[in-house]
Amino acid sequence: MQDNFEAGRRYNIYSEIDAYAPGFIMAHKNMGFGLNIRVRNHFIARRMPSDLMKFIDEGWNFTDQHDIDYDADNFYAKNFTWGEIGLNYGQIVYKRGDQIIQAGGSLKILSGISSIGILSDNLNYRVDSSNVTFNEFTGKIAITDPGFNIGMGMGLDLGIVYKKMINDNNTFYLPHSKMSKCKINPYKYKIGVSLLDLGFLRFTKSSNHYTFENDSAVFVDHENFNIDWPTDINRLIEESGSNPTQKTKFTSTLPLALSAQFDYNFENNIYVNATLLMGFRQSNFMGGDRITQFTVTPRYEHRFITVGLPVTVFRYQAPGVGLHARLWWLTLGTNNFLPFLFSYDAYGADAYFSLNVPIFHSGKCKEYERKKSDYCPKPRRKINIKGWFKKKRKT
Repeated sequence: MQDNFEAGRRYNIYSEIDAYAPGFIMAHKNMGFGLNIRVRNHFIARRMPSDLMKFIDEGWNFTDQHDIDYDADNFYAKNFTWGEIGLNYGQIVYKRGDQIIQAGGSLKILSGISSIGILSDNLNYRVDSSNVTFNEFTGKIAITDPGFNIGMGMGLDLGIVYKKMINDNNTFYLPHSKMSKCKINPYKYKIGVSLLDLGFLRFTKSSNHYTFENDSAVFVDHENFNIDWPTDINRLIEESGSNPTQKTKFTSTLPLALSAQFDYNFENNIYVNATLLMGFRQSNFMGGDRITQFTVTPRYEHRFITVGLPVTVFRYQAPGVGLHARLWWLTLGTNNFLPFLFSYDAYGADAYFSLNVPIFHSGKCKEYERKKSDYCPKPRRKINIKGWFKKKRKT
């Protein structure tokens, strides 16, 4: 059997799941409003020791690692699920000549669904044929029973975008207005910076938070742990003989990140985008973390179709090549399709799809488009037949 874990090495695991309910975005003059509803899940494990990963993979009955003292310090594993309602607002705050600056944000109301995690500062453990023994454990364990609205919180996204426009008549430019002939002025390039997921959620129902300070614990008969529900972990801790400080409320933080984007327009429906998403480690709190990633995406973009090839690097791993495709309403994509074409070890996979119903024109602009010839009549060539005959007679 192939051994997937190299002795002495540390491992990181990350997954992110987003499910969106129908939402909307509306533009009015220099402003934009929106509402979105989604359920999110973030799982992250950082600096997981290879021996502990081997037990997770093989089970506690993996005899090759029995009766050995292991040290597992400075690691954590957290799983966080929550729902949110986002109230979005954006505005053009500056426009002059060929420059436009936009700023906006999203205020998010959070509802807790589940949170479970372990934060280990220091752990010495030993596994034998019957028991798992923790010695000198310093760290925290938090568990909730999954449910709806078992905690509440608030979150915030903030961002600003600078656009260098192709033309220089943007001082009085209003998107989606007849005054601007209902045109969307193209940009040459744009630069954006965003702070994402600044906030927290407080779990107050069906929750337990344990703090261990050099505690010892013995988990008896690991063959029959039967951990089918988070409350089973509470039972094991109570039966372990340890004496942690226990609370029935705790705070989970959102997966805070800083994002920087650059997008360049080659003016022939070809664009290239570069995005850095830098996650902040929050090793002292339950909740979510993000893995830092960098993506470069060349794309072809038209009103009815978009095709892009995102090249993404997660931390220090080999890059993955993905595919992003939009046909009218439907968008499909993945950040790495290479494992489907070639046989090699893959360390990540994802897929996404969405349905977006675009409304290209406001009500006034729809009327303008229908009656464009009345607003901007084309010059007509007139033939002066009477003058032509007079000229003929003179000759």
